[in-house]
Amino acid sequence: MQSNVTSPDHNATPIMLSAVVLALLAVMALPMRSPAPSSPLTPSAQHAPEVSTHTLREALGGYHRDHGEWPGLPPQSGLERKHYSTWLVRQLCMASNGKGEVSDAVKPSHPFGPYLEQSGFMNPVNGRSDVYLLNDDECMPFGADGHSAWIFDPCSGELHMNAIGCIESTGQPYFDF
Repeated sequence: MQSNVTSPDHNATPIMLSAVVLALLAVMALPMRSPAPSSPLTPSAQHAPEVSTHTLREALGGYHRDHGEWPGLPPQSGLERKHYSTWLVRQLCMASNGKGEVSDAVKPSHPFGPYLEQSGFMNPVNGRSDVYLLNDDECMPFGADGHSAWIFDPCSGELHMNAIGCIESTGQPYFDF
């Protein structure tokens, strides 16, 4: 005689199969979205190298316009410029007089600047904020070495971002901004 009692395994198979089919249908019904890129760049991050370079060049140009020379040399010192990149920072971030002497605040004796905030020296590519000033007898290199944030020629006012690499979308080296 045959029993009408079913085994637990016999009932579980159709239930499991139904659950799997329902799960697959639910996954297929979800809206598809494109996978996130491995290193997403916001539009502002993509343009940060250009914006930083432009901002620093504007500050250098403002100082040059007001003083008739590029910043970086302590006033009337006759010292080599490359050893005094701190003066470049001070002359751009503080108020100055016509001789390039600096003061903490704008006042009648120091009417120029500040041209830039201290954070304006931050290189968005390599995270550095130091500036390498070329000596009078040095030429601008043809590419970046990454040992500083910026390379500046205080004789000509030429500035380059000292970051190795390039913009992925265009292939333009950071040095060439």
